[in-house]
Formats: sequence, structure tokens, C-alpha cells
Amino acid sequence: MKKTILISLMATVLSFNLLSQDIEALTQRAAFFFQNKNYSAALETFGKLEKLMPNDAGVLAKMGICYFETNRTKEAEIFLYRSFQANGEPPPFAYLYLGKLDHSRFDFEKAAQHYKNYLRKTPPSNPLHAFVKDEIRRCANGIRLRRKKGSAKVANMGSPVNSESDDFRPLPSPNYSGLLYFTSDRTSPTGQRGFYYDVYFTEKNEDTWSAPQPLSAAVNTFQNEAALGFDEAGGRLYFFRGNTFFYGQILVDTFQEDRSNANVQHRVFKSPMLTEEGDCDPCFFNDTTLFFSSRRPGGFGGFDIYKATFGYDGWSEPENLGPAINSGYDERAPFLTRDGLVLYFSTNDARRSIGGLDILKSNFLFGTKKWAVPENMGMPINSAADDAYFVLSDDGASGWFSSSRKTGFGKRDLYFVEFDLWKK
Repeated sequence: MKKTILISLMATVLSFNLLSQDIEALTQRAAFFFQNKNYSAALETFGKLEKLMPNDAGVLAKMGICYFETNRTKEAEIFLYRSFQANGEPPPFAYLYLGKLDHSRFDFEKAAQHYKNYLRKTPPSNPLHAFVKDEIRRCANGIRLRRKKGSAKVANMGSPVNSESDDFRPLPSPNYSGLLYFTSDRTSPTGQRGFYYDVYFTEKNEDTWSAPQPLSAAVNTFQNEAALGFDEAGGRLYFFRGNTFFYGQILVDTFQEDRSNANVQHRVFKSPMLTEEGDCDPCFFNDTTLFFSSRRPGGFGGFDIYKATFGYDGWSEPENLGPAINSGYDERAPFLTRDGLVLYFSTNDARRSIGGLDILKSNFLFGTKKWAVPENMGMPINSAADDAYFVLSDDGASGWFSSSRKTGFGKRDLYFVEFDLWKK
């Protein structure tokens, strides 16, 4: 009898030790994926932990975060609220992500309350406090702009154009209606995994867009490429190539090269942009004017938008567009209309954004020869996520942009916008 009890006790201890080892191993594995923002893998591992620890508030909250980061907002809500009903105090970041969740749904009042709860639950020294306070300001902007009637209809371009990968920077062809270029790190049609970003194109046939195809080896390589713009005639494609999007070169493709030749030596576009030092987001206008974003010294902070012009003596020194446009935050992705009178760009300035990067527009004032105070494009163009790389069609009736909003397919998706020109 005693021997049986001893064996049973030893088996229980062994089982407990094995369970503890399983939990420890899974916890370390989940933490590794989570810290490296591999949320899909982290979610799978946390799911195994949740079966072993169904009432652990930390595990449930982190599962909610993983669901949120993979655009599964319904599941995110379930698990975040479950963390409040579990054993122990819910971690403060559960409040933060409930704020992000309601923010993404344009429920600015509830989002602001969750953000304030996060501030109450964390010490003033918390490095996220400044960011969260800015999010509360952005919620206030959203409440104000929600009263403004929108003059646009926005639609996700859907599958197969968008994917579970990162699809951004739409660029319509100036010569072929219905031809759209963009940048993506998706797996190519040949099965090559998307370790790098390549340039793709899609064509519109009646009401549908074709499955995207990559440009040839003359442009796409084993580095990162992005289509940036065209010259005035539309015969030259300016594109970026580099190890990262903040270190590389702007090259010129004339569509005359051997399209199968991966060793084409493209001409380097020489300008005041310092792409090897992080200058980015060029906008080419009339072959004589260049707008771009830069973090160079002397700005207002973060990325600022600069302008340079080309004349008999070459390129001028870049000119900062000043405090009407730039701020201590980031101003990115400038786009100038064909008449040169309206500037669109994106900013995460907490005084002007409803969340992340928002698309703003500014009119050129002939009297002062300056740009007017920008106007937020409002909803549904802008969201709680990053909305950027807006481009307008030639007739001004429609446009495209990219967004990381949570209703999308992947990291960023391409969106199509139609304007009511009578209200615009």
C-alpha cells in the first residue's frame, strides 16, 4: 500500500515537473516571437500556453495583442476582455490595446478612456506616456472631424491586388489608363519568398483589377525596390533600390533596356536628396521641381518636407516648406497636383492627426507665395492607422493611397478613393 502511494506521489511530482518545464519552454518561445513582432508565431505558442493556463491574465492579454496585430479585431476584443476576468490584475498594456482597438473603430470616446486608464496604471516615467497622451489628442481631433461631412468614398482594392504582406505606394501610369504600379514584399508568382520589396503592376479590365505581376529583372533584384514616379513625358520611371528604404539610390529606367537582364546599369538620378542618409518619398513635378522628406539637421523635428528646383545652374539648395507644413513630428509622402497648386502629404502631428499618419492637403496662396494651413482630409480617407502615399488622378475625381488600418488584408493595403467633386 505504502509502495503504491509512493509510486503515485512520484508520478504526480514527475508530471508536475514536466508540466512546469513545458510551461517554461512555451513561455520563452512565445516571448521570443512576441518581442520580435512575429505575432502569428507568438499567437500559436500562446494558444498552447492558454490551454495549460486558461486563467492567466498575461497570456490572455498577449493573445489579444497578437490578434490585434494580425488584424483579427473581434478575437482581440474577446481575449483582451477575458484578461480582465482572469486570475490576477490585468497587465496595463491590456488597457492600451483596448484603446487601440476602439480607436481603430473610430470610437474615440471609449478609446480615450482606455488610454487614460493606461496612464493611471503606469508610472509617469513610463516611456509610452508621451505617445499615449498624443493618442488622446488624436482622439479629440477625431471627435471634432467626425462632425465634418465627408466628400469621398473609399474602398479597399481587395484581393488579388492586396495580400497578407505589405502593399503600399500606389503609382498610376501617366500614359496608360488603368495601369497601376505599387511596391510589395509578397511572395512572387514564381514562388520566391518576399524577403525584399519589389515593384508590381496591376491592370484594370472593366471593373476588376488583374493579379499583380512583378516588373522584370531589369528593375527587381535581391535588394529592395520601390516605384517612385515618372518624368513629365512618362517615358522614364524613377525607382529606388537599396538595402533598406533609408539607404540606397534613386535610379532611372527608360523601358528600353533588355528586360531580362538583371545586370542593367541604370543611370543614377542626381539631386539634392541624400538617399544614402535617409531622405525619402520624392515627388517629381514638371521635370523641374522635387519635393521630398528628410530628417536633415535644421528642420523642425522628425521628417520634414523640402523643395528643390532645377534650373540652368542645376538643382537649388533644398528649402524647408516651413512651419505651416512641417512640425516636430513626421511629415511624409508629398504629392503635388498637376497644376502645382495643391500639396497633399501625411503627418502624425498630434494636433492635426486622428491617428498615425493622416493625409492632409494645403493650397498654394499666390498673394503670400506660401502654403496655406493644411486641412485634414477627414474620414473615411483617414483612420487611426497610417494613411499615406496619396496620389490623385489627372482629372481629380479619384485617387489611391495606402493604409495599415485593421480592416485590411495585411500590413498595408492599397485603397481607391472617389471624390464627389461638387463637395470636394
